[in-house]
Amino acid sequence: KGEAFFEDGDFTSASRYLGAEVEQHPDRFYPSYLLGISLWKDGKLDEAAATLSGAAALDTKSVKARVNLGRVLNDAGRFEEALQAADEAVALGPDDSPAHNVRGRALLNQGRKDEAIAAFTTAVEKDASNAHALNNLGYALIQAGRFADAVPYLEEAVRLKPDAGHFQNNLGMAYERTAQKERAIAAYRAAVKAGGSDAAGRNLSRLGGTIDDEN
Repeated sequence: KGEAFFEDGDFTSASRYLGAEVEQHPDRFYPSYLLGISLWKDGKLDEAAATLSGAAALDTKSVKARVNLGRVLNDAGRFEEALQAADEAVALGPDDSPAHNVRGRALLNQGRKDEAIAAFTTAVEKDASNAHALNNLGYALIQAGRFADAVPYLEEAVRLKPDAGHFQNNLGMAYERTAQKERAIAAYRAAVKAGGSDAAGRNLSRLGGTIDDEN
C-alpha cells in the first residue's frame, strides 16, 4: 500500500505505511530505502537523511541509496555530509553518472567550482543523456564565468528536457552573458511558460521581453 501511495505521489500516506513496514521489518533494505525517498519528497529532510543512512547501512553496496542520501543532504544544506555520501557512491559505482553528479552538487555548494566542474564533466562523460548533469555543468560554468563554455551543455539539457523551467532559465543566462539577447529572451520566455522560478520572469522583463511576444 505504501508503494501504491508513492506511485500516486501521495508521499505523506506513503511514508505512514512504509514507516509501519519498516517498524515491523527493520532489516529489509527496500522498504527503508523507499521510506527515505518518500520522506524526502514530503519535505522531511532530516528524517529522510536518517532513514536513507539506515538503508545504506543495510545494503553496503547500494549506490542508489548513497546517491539519494547525497541529494537529501544537499537539499538540507549539509554539504560536507553530502560529499561524503557522494564519495561513497562513486567508490562503489565509479561509472555511475548520478553519483558524480551529486558529488558535483556538494562541491559546488561548498564553493569549490573547479572541482564541481570536473565532477559534472565526469557525470556527463559517463552518461551523455543525463540532463541534470548537463544542466548542473552548465550552471557551474556560469558560476565560474565561463559563459560560452556553458551554452552547449545547457542547450543539450534543454533539448532533453524542454519543460524544465530552471534549465531554460540557466540557458537564458548563458545566452545573455554571450550577447545573444533574442535567444536569451526566448529561453527566459520558455522558462516562464514551463513554470520556472520567479527569476525567469524578472529576467524576461529586464530584457524587454513579454510572455506572449514571440517576435
